[in-house]
Amino acid sequence: MVRNYKRTTDGPVYTKEKLADAVKLIQTEKWSFRKASNHFNIPLATLSSHVSRSVNPNVGHPPALTRDDEHYLVKLIVTLQEWGQLSTCDDILKYANEYIDIMNLKSHFNDGKPTKDWYYSFLKRWSGELKLMNSNSLEKARAQGVTPEIIDGWFVTLHKVLTKLDLLDKPQNIFNMDESGFCDEPGRRVVVVKRGTKYAEQ
Repeated sequence: MVRNYKRTTDGPVYTKEKLADAVKLIQTEKWSFRKASNHFNIPLATLSSHVSRSVNPNVGHPPALTRDDEHYLVKLIVTLQEWGQLSTCDDILKYANEYIDIMNLKSHFNDGKPTKDWYYSFLKRWSGELKLMNSNSLEKARAQGVTPEIIDGWFVTLHKVLTKLDLLDKPQNIFNMDESGFCDEPGRRVVVVKRGTKYAEQ
């Protein structure tokens, strides 16, 4: 037989607006806890809890990584974006895992590594600096703008730079990058970018 729960006690007689007003009066030191409790008919414990939470919003279980640790990841994401490399959820989890391995912080996580739950909490904590966007593929018109003349001009410029820096006969001082890290058609993906970004292209 299904039982219907019946409340045995009355609910709060105050509204959210009254609670907010009481907390504000206490924080500005205009009213004491007791005066606000009596005036708005709000329990002292409730007032104390809300005032403490507003003063220190980070009450609760601390994040696995310190704010400095996470700030390092934020700067990495922003720097990579400035270099033309946008970061996805999987990328950020990879960066975090590598950092945790280097700093020997596996014990801070239940399974030894950050999960998607940590990723979403991380984004929430840094919402003032990061945001999610859909990335855009390179526009067709821009891609078609790479003509043989432009490519030839690039090599002419490269030759001038190497000559100026006396590097033509010093190949050991010239570094190359493996092109396997670049994709011809990145497509539309959800990426993390610095707040204020209008277009997420790479």
